[in-house]
Amino acid sequence: MWQAAATTLLDTARIVLGTTRGGKWMDRETWWWNPEVQAAVSKKKASFKNWQQTKQQPDCEQYLEAKRAVKQIIATAKIAHYQDLYNKLDPKEGENAVYHLVHARNGATEDIQRVKTIKGPDGVPLQKDNDIRDRWGEYYKNLLNEENPREPCNEVPPVLSPIHAITRVEVENALHKMKVGKAVGPNGIPAEAWKVCGNTSIIWLTVLFNKILESGKMPDAWRSSMIVPIYKKKGDVQQCSSYRGIKLMSHTMKLWVRVIDAQLRAASEVASNQFGFIPGCSTTDAIFALRMLMEKHREKQQPLHLAFIDMEKAYDRVPRDLIWWALRKKQVPEQYVSIIQDMYSGAQATVRTQCGDTRAQPVTVGVHQGSALSPYLFITVLDVVCQDLLEPAPWTMLYADDVVLCARNQGDLERKLQKWKDRLHQHGLQINTAKTEYMAAGPNTANHNTIHLDAAQSPE
Repeated sequence: MWQAAATTLLDTARIVLGTTRGGKWMDRETWWWNPEVQAAVSKKKASFKNWQQTKQQPDCEQYLEAKRAVKQIIATAKIAHYQDLYNKLDPKEGENAVYHLVHARNGATEDIQRVKTIKGPDGVPLQKDNDIRDRWGEYYKNLLNEENPREPCNEVPPVLSPIHAITRVEVENALHKMKVGKAVGPNGIPAEAWKVCGNTSIIWLTVLFNKILESGKMPDAWRSSMIVPIYKKKGDVQQCSSYRGIKLMSHTMKLWVRVIDAQLRAASEVASNQFGFIPGCSTTDAIFALRMLMEKHREKQQPLHLAFIDMEKAYDRVPRDLIWWALRKKQVPEQYVSIIQDMYSGAQATVRTQCGDTRAQPVTVGVHQGSALSPYLFITVLDVVCQDLLEPAPWTMLYADDVVLCARNQGDLERKLQKWKDRLHQHGLQINTAKTEYMAAGPNTANHNTIHLDAAQSPE
C-alpha cells in the first residue's frame, strides 16, 4: 500500500513540479535582476558606445537619459522585490525563510564552510574517496551504537488493555503541526505533499496508520535515514568529532510518530518537576520559580546552593531496553510498547559526505533524532529512573535532560548530586562533570567555589 502510493506521489510531483538539484547560488548584487532591467541596461550600454564613437552632444544627452532611466528601473525592481520578500516573511511559514536568509548571510562570511579531506583515527588526513567514506561510516557506527555499562532491568508485567483506533482528527492535527520547508529523508516525500492533497491525504493516511496499528509493522522504507554532518564552527575542521550529525528521516514516518506521541501522552504522565516538552510548560516557568526561590533566600539572608546537571550524550546513549521497561512501569498498554519497538526495529542510517553516501549502518542505541516522540520517551525514562529522587519543585526541576538541584547547604547538595550520579550510572546514563555547573547564592558563600562528585570537581 505504501510503496504504490509513494511511487505515484513522486512521479506525479516530478511531472507537475519538475525537479531541481539545488545548490544554485545567485549573486547577491544581482538578486533584483529581471528582463526589464536587462533591456534598460543594454540600451544604456548601446547609448554609451554610440556616444564614444560620435562624441556628439545629442548622443551624450541620450546616454545620460538612458543612465537615469536605468537607475529608476533598478530602484523600482528592488522595491518590488523587497515587497515580495516582506509578503513571504509575514506569515508563520515565513520563519523558515528568515532563518535561510540569516544562514546565507552568515555563511558568506565564513572562511570554512565544508571540507572534503578528513582525518583518520590516527590523525593522518585521508585523500581517497573510499577511505573518507569509510571513516565517516566507522565514526557514526561507533557513535550511534555505543552503550554505557548498566545493570539489567527487572521484569515488568505488560498491560494488555486495548487502545482506540486512529481518527481523521488525530491525523489532521498531527499534519497541521508538521513544519514545511524541512529537508526530506531518503524517500523524498515532504510533509507539504500531504498538506496540498487536502482531505484526500487525511483519509488515506488514516487508513494507512490504522493498518500499521493493527499489524504492528510500519513500512520498511521508513526505517532508513540519512545523516548529514554539519560543522560545529569550533574545533579541527578535519576531525569527525567537530561535526554535528543531523538525521533526515521520512516525513511520513514523522507524521505517524506524532500521532502515536499524542496518544501516548494521553495514556501516561510524568512528574510536575518536568518542564521540557510538556504542553503549557517552558523554561520561562522554571526560571521564574528558581528566581523566586533565590529571592526568598536572599530576603531571609539564607544561603542557597544549586547544581546544574548536564548529561553526556543523553539522547544518543539511552538504552532501548530501558525505554520499554520505563513505558511498562508507567502502565502504558503493551500495544503502544510494541508499536514503539517496531519504530526502532531495523533502524539504519547512511552518512552523506563530500565523497558520496556511506553504506547503511545499523542504529541500535538511543532515540531517533528529530522525532516528535523522542523527547517524551526520554523524559519518561528519566521520570521512572529517578522517581524517588525527585523533590517538590523548585528544589528539583528538569527540562528534558537538564536538571537543577537545590539545597540549603553544600553538603546536602553534594549528597543529592551523588545520588543522581549513581542512579543514572546504574541505568546506563552518565553525568558530564566537565559541563555540570555549581552556583552558591546568599551570605557566607564567597568561599564555596566547587562541589565534589566522586573525585571530580564542578566549578562555580
